[in-house]
Amino acid sequence: MRKTKENKEQLIRDPVCGMWIEPDDAADIMLYEDKIFYFCAPGCKKAFEKEPEKFIKVNQEELSTEK
Repeated sequence: MRKTKENKEQLIRDPVCGMWIEPDDAADIMLYEDKIFYFCAPGCKKAFEKEPEKFIKVNQEELSTEK
């Protein structure tokens, strides 16, 4: 399957880099505040672990501006 924004219903967004990934293809996952976050690479998970609130805030702002 080609991974594009158009078929994002089946994809999950990495909260650090913004890459759309299939949940089964995630390099790593993490439970934070009762929510599961999926990561495309171990480096993204490490960055998230250091400053989770920073990435959660950025993604909430992006989602509120997407149409």
